[in-house]
Amino acid sequence: MSKAELEQAVKDAQKVLDDATTKAQRTAAGKALGAAKKALADADKAKAEREAAEQEKPGIRTKANVKRGVYRCGKFHSFEGEDWPAGTFTEKELRVLDAEPKLDVSLAD
Repeated sequence: MSKAELEQAVKDAQKVLDDATTKAQRTAAGKALGAAKKALADADKAKAEREAAEQEKPGIRTKANVKRGVYRCGKFHSFEGEDWPAGTFTEKELRVLDAEPKLDVSLAD
């Protein structure tokens, strides 16, 4: 489920709890609300973990072997060299850059 869907589920569960008239309804609605809030919190935690893992990956450095530089994968790679953060290029694009004879590709410092 998307974050918007999870947030809507929390709102819906809260409304059901607010409208509950019997103890059994309140108990069931309370459990549903708790489950919806937990799912939303778990989704937020998973997103934060993915972002942290992405930050830990090293970026790359590209340096063109020709003075005029080259365009590859939608980016300009200069003769002086460019540092690119992790996640800038897809795995396929990284293979294309690495195979390009006019570019030197290495891990960024």
